[in-house]
Amino acid sequence: MPIEINYTRSGIYRKFSGHIDFVDIFQANGKVWSHPEWGGFEYMIDDLRDISTTSFSRNDADVTGRMHIPAGATNPGLKVAAICTDARILSLLEVFETLLEKAGWEFKVCATPEEAFGWAGSEHRENNATGR
Repeated sequence: MPIEINYTRSGIYRKFSGHIDFVDIFQANGKVWSHPEWGGFEYMIDDLRDISTTSFSRNDADVTGRMHIPAGATNPGLKVAAICTDARILSLLEVFETLLEKAGWEFKVCATPEEAFGWAGSEHRENNATGR
């Protein structure tokens, strides 16, 4: 799967790379939402900087975003950050913002991992999550 998932005690860091499609996102979300500690995570950071191509459409983004709403019931107050500067991907992220608000989650697009981890209140956990 082109999405690597790393867990810390407080959150999730997902690194997306290569070609990404709807099935990749669906499977990654399923793994995260079924994690035994899901309800206790404070943040989820999606690092989208290494996506080379995608067949993920605005409609896919809408469907996936709506799937987050029930997940919000089991983890209200989650902070979700997306690390991205690619205009192609940023246009898809616009779809997520209002849907993640409906899930009860805060959402922010960040340009760097430092910005994302700092916003999520987890800057001291970055090394454990990213492996750096």
